[in-house]
Amino acid sequence: RYVMDGGICSNPAHVDLVAGSKRSLIITLTDGVTGAVLTTIPHPIAQNIKDIEATGTKTMWIVAGTPKGINLLDPKQIAGALRIGYERSKTEAVKIKAFWN
Repeated sequence: RYVMDGGICSNPAHVDLVAGSKRSLIITLTDGVTGAVLTTIPHPIAQNIKDIEATGTKTMWIVAGTPKGINLLDPKQIAGALRIGYERSKTEAVKIKAFWN
């Protein structure tokens, strides 16, 4: 099943939704503590991932980070952010394929 982040809550990546699945690929902008984009409130993403791994879910977590020089809230900068994400995906694709197979 595919799950996408749908908003702000105490578990911002909604990691709990994939508990019990065989595998989960979790991609977040931050580690939940440093580099928060919209809030300075820490989020327990690392603990959330440990919790779902305890249910048997094999997990790969990628902290994408926020692109330097890009304001993610500025619609005019979407194209630049997408280019950066696309380039990053090229380096992550091999690792993701190995994880998923």
